Amino acid sequence: MLQHIHFIMMKKIIVFMLMILLGLVFRAECKPKVRVVIDVGHMPDCSGTGFCGIKVTVNFLREKEMLNAWAENDGRTLIFTINKNEQPESLIRLFNSNSVFEVYENYQLSDDLISKLEIENYSEISKGSYQIQDNTDEYVLIVQLE
Repeated sequence: MLQHIHFIMMKKIIVFMLMILLGLVFRAECKPKVRVVIDVGHMPDCSGTGFCGIKVTVNFLREKEMLNAWAENDGRTLIFTINKNEQPESLIRLFNSNSVFEVYENYQLSDDLISKLEIENYSEISKGSYQIQDNTDEYVLIVQLE
């Protein structure tokens, strides 16, 4: 009888520990994603490539040089997922003709974006050359934070 009670208690403890571990794994994999609109270009006149502005938005826009994307924080990088069907034709041509997205100067992230993406310890996108990944229906752009 005592062994049976001991066995039931051990089973409950194991189930409880598994629930805690699964909760930690699930929480670690739930990274916030936010919808953003990117004003493509570099300062002072917002020409070429780079980031002239990034704004959190509720709805995507269909403006000439505004790139619609989903942004996700991945620690020291930001991942922008860009659906090809939601972009102005001029930006699709820009991405189709370039495999590299040039960022000519560090870009300061807004407090709103930092907060919504739960970015810690970093506040800027680093200048540099970033590979544009072409995945059939979308582009993926991964940029470094500093």
